[in-house]
Amino acid sequence: MVQKLLLFLTSIWSFTQANEIVYILSGYGQLVTSSTLRWASTNSNETWNVHNVVRAHGDTKVAICRGNFQNTLVPGSTNTKHQCVAYFFEKVVYLDEFQVLIDKTKTSRYQWVPWDIFTKIPIGSVAFTESVADATFVSRDTNDNVGEIDPKRQLTGNMAVSPNGKEVTFAKKGSILQEIEPISYELKETKFINYRAKTQRKPVILGHSTLTLNEGQSVANDWQEVSSIVAFNASYSFYFGQLEGLIRALPTSGPTYSGEERYEKIDFSWGLPLKFTRHRIHRVSARLLTGTAVNLSVEAMITTTELPYESVLVSTFKDGQERKHEISGTYQETLLTNIQVIEGAPYFINNGSAAPTTTTTTTTPSSTTTSTVSTTEATTAYKITFGTLRPERTTMPLPTEENPLLRFYPLEEEEEITFDQASRMEMKDEFYVAAAGAGQVLLGKVFMLGLPILNLLFCQNKVQL
Repeated sequence: MVQKLLLFLTSIWSFTQANEIVYILSGYGQLVTSSTLRWASTNSNETWNVHNVVRAHGDTKVAICRGNFQNTLVPGSTNTKHQCVAYFFEKVVYLDEFQVLIDKTKTSRYQWVPWDIFTKIPIGSVAFTESVADATFVSRDTNDNVGEIDPKRQLTGNMAVSPNGKEVTFAKKGSILQEIEPISYELKETKFINYRAKTQRKPVILGHSTLTLNEGQSVANDWQEVSSIVAFNASYSFYFGQLEGLIRALPTSGPTYSGEERYEKIDFSWGLPLKFTRHRIHRVSARLLTGTAVNLSVEAMITTTELPYESVLVSTFKDGQERKHEISGTYQETLLTNIQVIEGAPYFINNGSAAPTTTTTTTTPSSTTTSTVSTTEATTAYKITFGTLRPERTTMPLPTEENPLLRFYPLEEEEEITFDQASRMEMKDEFYVAAAGAGQVLLGKVFMLGLPILNLLFCQNKVQL
């Protein structure tokens, strides 16, 4: 039940939106949508005498209207009671619920073109109806009374009009309402509102390059400048949005927000984003030592900016006439920005080890400019650890042969120790422990004095042994 209700409401909304559309005659004999004119719903109790209503004459208050009578769309004009006086075949009907023709955005240009039964319906004529099969067009007679031209009525066609608002008469000449569309747009005096800008950046790698300086290309231990190029495709996108009352896809020119010098002013189709890709190259270089190489990469940011803008839209017509309108909208662009070269560490070609690098320092005094090139050699880092010294681990097997010193100094046999001997030995052990502690302190002081003294003592002890 809910789905059926939603479907019914959707169909009503679509019908209402479709009824607001105004159709004009195209060069191919079909009815196409007008970009500037609209039908506005109203009634006899509302005040619709606004400045954007299309009228039969500039000084009159008569507006062009249409409405439904017995499920038939009938055209007509308004009277002093704010009713729509419509023509239903050969009689006049009065409608309290109807629609009036308006120039909603005040960007339309229309005119009344002379017509008679021998004149073909001109391109751009405004239609009352919505289908080409039963199309009738907005017109007026020689006395500026709004009428309806039916090209198929009475073979040659005629105009239905009601001069007195009581009966319908038919005229064979008068004028027909024609909308004139511009041939191009131009944006001038454009102002971008910077503080409301929203920017998004996405990093991208454009390409890679490896620069090498072989030994046969230069003298040994010589520095040279090596260069190459990286080719890539740069993408651009510019979009000014689509505004109501403007013709989509019409040729337009306008400025950009942060485009390059070559894209300060672009030509595009109004209401459609301008997207294109350009092939570009970027030069990369580095100073290398003979027999070394370095890897380079070109990186950039894909920057998307969105911000409001205000501008003056200049509409140019085929006869050279121009009309200006103030507009405002949202501008969006996507560019390739912050292009930079990322240089890796140089290396020797033969073994891949680290190679020397060059660092260029530029000093700019008040009167002269000097450039100094310093060379940094590749060095080996040594790790110094402070703390407890531990012997280095080894994988050599333990000795399996008998110690030759045991031949001259045999091991003493263990003797039985009495209680008195054990007491005296315990006292000696305590004495030796204290002496050993004092010796350790002394040894620490000696070690602090320097390794040469320690080595000398070690050598003397060895000689005594």
